[in-house]
Amino acid sequence: MFVEPEYLLAIYLFLIGSAVGSFLNVVIYRLPRGESIVKPRSHCPHCDTPIKPYDNIPIASWLLLRGKCRNCKERISIRYPVVELGSALWFVWMYLQFGLSWEFAQYLTLGIILLAISMVDLDTKLIPDSVLLVGGVSALIFAIMGNVISLKGSLAGGAVMGGVLLAIALIGGFVLKKESMGFGDVKLAVMIGLFIGWEMALLAIFLSALFASVISIGGLLMGRMKFGKPFAFGPFLALGAIVSGIWGEGIMLAYLKWALG
Repeated sequence: MFVEPEYLLAIYLFLIGSAVGSFLNVVIYRLPRGESIVKPRSHCPHCDTPIKPYDNIPIASWLLLRGKCRNCKERISIRYPVVELGSALWFVWMYLQFGLSWEFAQYLTLGIILLAISMVDLDTKLIPDSVLLVGGVSALIFAIMGNVISLKGSLAGGAVMGGVLLAIALIGGFVLKKESMGFGDVKLAVMIGLFIGWEMALLAIFLSALFASVISIGGLLMGRMKFGKPFAFGPFLALGAIVSGIWGEGIMLAYLKWALG
């Protein structure tokens, strides 16, 4: 049976993406704990038993072991296969969206970095500087290549998005007399702006605030969040960045068409 090359490539990208997701799980777990992401090899978070290669197959091993460690039988968080699946689907989606192009490479990189940052932020309310540094350098390399966004546009995006978030943090801190936004979020905004440029950065800020407001109001109404309690804003910045970067032009054109009648 003949299989079209595009489908074979999509399957290949899915497998690569799931392996990248497995590595992201290591980064997400170890970075906040100050552990090396290189060694020792993967081990059970409960009994520290090293995981055998056949038990470390992305997605499949978790399903075959029914979400439990083979040695101690303790449950392994469903987040592990979710991150692996999310990474795998992101690889395939970016390929279907952009083909093998510079856009594919740039948004693939941005999404993977934002996935790692978002998960760490949800766990710890902190954003790792080392991942931000990798992201910032990657964005500048793409900008120097000049195939998606120019270096000037990239630097302007970092300055605008970082500057707006910094202003919000400072004004919020002055008005509320306490930290209203972590400076990790400001640094994340700079990195995102370097990737998507200043025009999409403004849209990303608006969408991030919109998404955060909707979720926060819903959480308050459902009793799952408490007023005044800090929450991770990084995932909302990530979501705003992805939506703006990929669909931003269409969103802005649709808004202008609506606004101008």
